[in-house]
Amino acid sequence: MLRVMRSGRYALPVASIALATLVGGCSHPAPAERATAPTSSAVSQAGIDLWVGPRPCADEPTCLQVKQNPDSTWEPLREGIAGFTYQPGFVYQLKVAAAAAGWRLIAIVRRDPAD
Repeated sequence: MLRVMRSGRYALPVASIALATLVGGCSHPAPAERATAPTSSAVSQAGIDLWVGPRPCADEPTCLQVKQNPDSTWEPLREGIAGFTYQPGFVYQLKVAAAAAGWRLIAIVRRDPAD
């Protein structure tokens, strides 16, 4: 365990440093374990959530209504999503990644009938 020097004047400082090291070491993660902001390549590999509305845009049948937050308003997406086959009447939650020509489907997270 900890070895405290026999001299009275060193016992307290050595014990204090040892205690601070033990307590401090347990409460703070190592530098490699600390959370960091994702890089753009990490975001594209992990993907982002995208919701697709139950109806296409009013002016173009190939245009999808999408949003990146379930509480935001629908926005048009004219370039489509590679690998995704849209069926009207459903609300989709997708995991997508940026692609050279728009978005690429990673996974369909949910598919719920429209209200």
